[in-house]
Amino acid sequence: MDLKAFRPCGPDIGCPRGVRSATSLAALASLRACRQRATVEATAQCIGALPLMKGVSPSDLHLLALSARVHRVERGAPAVMTGQHLAIVVSGLLQVSVADADRRQPVYLVGPGQLCGEQDVLRAARHDHAVEAVERSDVLLIRAEAFLSVAQRSPALMRRLARILSARILHVTDTIEMMTRRSASERVAAFLLCLSRCDAVAHKMGYLVLPVRKRIVAALLDVSSESLSRILSRFQALGMIEQSGLMVRVLDREGLERQAFAAAA
Repeated sequence: MDLKAFRPCGPDIGCPRGVRSATSLAALASLRACRQRATVEATAQCIGALPLMKGVSPSDLHLLALSARVHRVERGAPAVMTGQHLAIVVSGLLQVSVADADRRQPVYLVGPGQLCGEQDVLRAARHDHAVEAVERSDVLLIRAEAFLSVAQRSPALMRRLARILSARILHVTDTIEMMTRRSASERVAAFLLCLSRCDAVAHKMGYLVLPVRKRIVAALLDVSSESLSRILSRFQALGMIEQSGLMVRVLDREGLERQAFAAAA
């Protein structure tokens, strides 16, 4: 079976709430200590707990903390990324969209512990994409010059940043392929399978929780809300899933996989 549709699922992209593991949960618990009135020491500690920052020296973490601040973004408000800051989501959820004069197409979600704005930090800021809060969010902003100064002294940090950028490029490539070559049913099935793989516990137990309201899921998959509801109802009628609100239980994973890869069969 072609596993290409699963490729976006990982800790850096594709899993809106991040991958749930002992390491990631510990990092998020520490990250929540980053608040608007947190001390520099507390901020340095929470930054250092992130997998991205593994191996960064205490002095460099202190430098990053000195240049950092927590910014709150209300639901529906834009999170302005000008290339002056690297953003790490502390809580909440951001939506990144590609925008032009006619429409705005959501591409991916950024959840706690994940980065946003790294592309603009590494090159001139662009104006063809938009970032907004799906729900009230706290975002840790680290000044770009401080981050780049530390990154130049840490090859491992640059490699991890390059991995994240590569994952995002692959995700966007897969999104384009799914939108142009796969049916709405295939996109929905692949999305459900991707979410189930984000959480090891959910994957084992056979359930998942949609990370956002169905209207936003529909926009991410470029289908109407009505079409999404019909597809989920059809999957349920076929015995592949059970759904209750945002909770989805996967009953027939093989059937869902066949649906997701129908075009490749």
